[in-house]
Amino acid sequence: MRTHRLLVAAASAAVLVVASLAGPAIAEPTAAAPLAVPQKQGAEQPPRAFELTGSGWGHGVGLSQYGAQAMAKAGRTTPQILQHYYRGTELGKNNQGRLVDVNVRYQTSRFTAALRALQPGAVLEVCGMRGGTCVAKRRIADATADAATAGQVVVERSGNGVRALVTNARGRTHTVTGDTVRMRWTGTRYVKGKNAVLRLDTGREYRHGRLWVHPYGSGALNAVVRLNLQREYLRGIAEMPSSWETAALQAQAIIARTYALRVAPGIKSDCRCNLRDSVVNQVYGGWGKESEGTNAAYGKRWVAAVVATRGTVLRYGSGLAETFYYSSSGGSTLNSEDVWSAEVPYLRAVNDPWSITADNPNRSWTTTLSQAQARELFNLKQVLRIEITGRHTGGGLRELTAYGPKATRRISGKADQMRIRLGLKSSWLNDIAAVS
Repeated sequence: MRTHRLLVAAASAAVLVVASLAGPAIAEPTAAAPLAVPQKQGAEQPPRAFELTGSGWGHGVGLSQYGAQAMAKAGRTTPQILQHYYRGTELGKNNQGRLVDVNVRYQTSRFTAALRALQPGAVLEVCGMRGGTCVAKRRIADATADAATAGQVVVERSGNGVRALVTNARGRTHTVTGDTVRMRWTGTRYVKGKNAVLRLDTGREYRHGRLWVHPYGSGALNAVVRLNLQREYLRGIAEMPSSWETAALQAQAIIARTYALRVAPGIKSDCRCNLRDSVVNQVYGGWGKESEGTNAAYGKRWVAAVVATRGTVLRYGSGLAETFYYSSSGGSTLNSEDVWSAEVPYLRAVNDPWSITADNPNRSWTTTLSQAQARELFNLKQVLRIEITGRHTGGGLRELTAYGPKATRRISGKADQMRIRLGLKSSWLNDIAAVS
């Protein structure tokens, strides 16, 4: 789950940064500033550390995933869930079947890939490409449909281009080079034949699309899977447990589709992609999400949510809404401008008791700030106590004040700045206690 756009595995996983989804640009946090000298503290000894207690996980803008699940369990429908977290929006249709390049290996010097047949007799084709034409081709066949892969492709830089060392199932290795390298496997809409997946050295497998490898900079590579956004990409979005309630899954499918359609236009130069496969954008788990569980029991639930909401998006006025989401709030969501910078009319702070039900493992969390960390954070020689002296609408942390023997200082900023600065799961900080 996203902790962002944290999402949970990535912020670990994120957030689950949040994680989230990339937010609007923000200014630097306000530096620690001196205040009036407090009353004499006497012989008070500084505590060894401070225990920080809070709630929620993520940036706090838009939909809370644990909140959506609790609302679904209470009988709320998908439209009711979405209109609670995105005030003033409405459902609409967008059936644009565009292709997207999803980055699955980011600025790496070398990686490996292999074929795994889902049906005996599947084939992987590796091409060295020049000017869009396949000028050198090698194949790997997998005669058995089991958990093992067949052959191996080692991909690395070759001058200004890309080289692939293709080892077939018999152990023979051949080299193909090109400006780019393309991999296609049977059972896709690109190559007819027995079903298969391409497994990368990350452990992730890809059932749909085709893989392109591009050179980046002087010695790196970017690998992208090119696939259809509506019919293929969304099946692999791994942002919410597939065992959750149908209404929550459908809400997640709608906001994932809306987010992708809004963000995908244009190629990002750092990844040679439309979308990243992490909480920077959305976690794309590929075949692992679609086939999850015994006989894909869980994967089928997620795919069913994608199919049931085919083409459904969230709109505000005539445009696509910014559908930020995250794992859970601390009892209220936050205004967009209190977390990042831009004020968005439908990303308003709303009450969110759904996020702090007993099902949420992050309804309460505790972390420790050492005395040394506190001294550095507030630029004090000693920190005797810390108080929460300002909050944003919705309860997100805005300001902390620290008291030393001879000086008092404060730090303040946007909610997400404060969360990151303190290393917290969320900005919903509830209490600070001294630890002797």
